Amino acid sequence: MRDLCRAKGALFICDEVITGFRVALRGAQGRLGVTADLAIYAKAVAAGFPLAMVAGRRDVMDTLLDKGVMHGGTYNGNVQSMAAAIAALDELERDGGAVYRALEQRGTRLMQGLASLAAKHRVPAHVQGLPAIFQIFFTSGPAPRNYREAAACDRDVALAFHRALQEEGIRINQVGKWFLSTAHDDAIIDETLAAADCAMAALT
Repeated sequence: MRDLCRAKGALFICDEVITGFRVALRGAQGRLGVTADLAIYAKAVAAGFPLAMVAGRRDVMDTLLDKGVMHGGTYNGNVQSMAAAIAALDELERDGGAVYRALEQRGTRLMQGLASLAAKHRVPAHVQGLPAIFQIFFTSGPAPRNYREAAACDRDVALAFHRALQEEGIRINQVGKWFLSTAHDDAIIDETLAAADCAMAALT
């Protein structure tokens, strides 16, 4: 896609609203080894404070300065959000991005643990994604590769798992998406897997 955009003279734009500052300091672009002409980010850059961000090539961004392109927003220049972003980025960069290595390790353990529990309880499921952001798809078919295949997975089982997990004190996204944060330490991963064990058992 990057090469096609370049060949056609189109801007290559990456939506990093979910992945930006969650999966890596450089987001999905850093993980995949690609650089966008424009990229958009959201509140992860400010650790949850209201802030969105657009970044890009200098010649594209310069249109905001002298080409008459207006960029407005409710929180533009908000002092608290800017301070939160500086503090969050300092923390994310500390020790060469150590926070991401820890997140990767814990997220991988959680993903593998959930997959093992599904196999243990004979619940047909696929756990896929990145350690900081992943999803459980309940299906006896192959792992979904696109929106249509994901939509065809068993929504009723996903909701039943959501309810069963919530009864055990763990709340996740209703469609089975999981978002890890730096607050999720090893003890919380252990607690979550124990709860998931009971929730998976409730499905059978």
